[in-house]
Amino acid sequence: MNAPSPAPLPPLLVFSDPWGRHPSSCQHLIRRLLDRTAVTWVEVIGLRRWQWNVQNLRRAWEQLRRWWQAPVSSPAAAPRVLRPLLWPAFRSCWARRFNTRQFLRSLPAWPEPPVVLTTLPLVADLPGRVPARRWVYYCLDDYAAWPGWDGPTLRRCEEKLFPRLDRLIITHPRLLDRLPPHRLPTLLLTHGVDARRFQHPPAAWQPPLAIPPPWIIYWGLIDQRLDPACLHALSRALQRCPTGGSLLLLGPQDAPPRDLTQLSNLYMLPAVPYEDLPAVGAAAAVLIAPYRDNPLTQAMQPLKFLEYLATGKPVVARRLPALQPWADAADLADTPQQFARLVLERLRSGLPPQQQAARLRLPAETWEAKAELLARWLFAD
Repeated sequence: MNAPSPAPLPPLLVFSDPWGRHPSSCQHLIRRLLDRTAVTWVEVIGLRRWQWNVQNLRRAWEQLRRWWQAPVSSPAAAPRVLRPLLWPAFRSCWARRFNTRQFLRSLPAWPEPPVVLTTLPLVADLPGRVPARRWVYYCLDDYAAWPGWDGPTLRRCEEKLFPRLDRLIITHPRLLDRLPPHRLPTLLLTHGVDARRFQHPPAAWQPPLAIPPPWIIYWGLIDQRLDPACLHALSRALQRCPTGGSLLLLGPQDAPPRDLTQLSNLYMLPAVPYEDLPAVGAAAAVLIAPYRDNPLTQAMQPLKFLEYLATGKPVVARRLPALQPWADAADLADTPQQFARLVLERLRSGLPPQQQAARLRLPAETWEAKAELLARWLFAD
């Protein structure tokens, strides 16, 4: 006898990053709720401090192209996606008023008030103007500390948003230390993983260049959160290692540390589609997360870490609080020298049986399980 289907949920309105651009945790979660609730996803831009440079002009052109494209509306593959024409900043009163009007004009009418979930505080002027069952803030990072983002504006928006919220979701307890004072009901929702996808890659991956193996691979955003000291120490260690090896950083670049280009055995390659990441993991000798140790990373939970573990390959990462529960499943380094030493050790010996056994906990961390927690928090009275 088949189990009964879950009861339909009220409509859900989400304010977040552009749908489909990068596989964010919110997108992973919402995909698992599409068969239970009518989701409207509103794309929000304007997180960055505007500067006239090639990188920002490229982003502006990409956003213009998205505005010209027809919104995604297929309920089988994605939520209903809205792309309001926004001014790419929220710092001035004029910009916030303009963007608020654009948000309100873009929203449809619902048969009943939706639950509103936002991953960004820039919508602080909308509570009270959008009919809503409740407002929930899903705080993923210390946004104001991100390199290149408009920190003062994001702080002000959070301070304005918090008194208007009904519930809060955080990915790490340390985020509470920098959020405005509050007494909101709070859910700690750590990231999930599609372990089966990463355990069974469909095909082998080859880099676009003739790069000498073995390959030590990082995937994700290449920005100022990466620690050049770790990468320099590892580069030197690989040059002295009899087997050699190459460092591959795969992902979009956002003002990466400048001196990385000096490393002859480090290659910065374009991002690969999410569907191809399991094949990239299968091709790696060691997967790395060489982050700096600073307040931003101390409150961060890297989405890629559980994906790394699911590949079955050795993983070496900087010791961050969010990774500590998995310290028995990977190697966590406190210094650049230790980081390099651990990578060389894993190149020689592979994945220890104890770490392999510790990763048997991964099936309990599925996105489906996380989405069920999210649904209860969003919709339960």
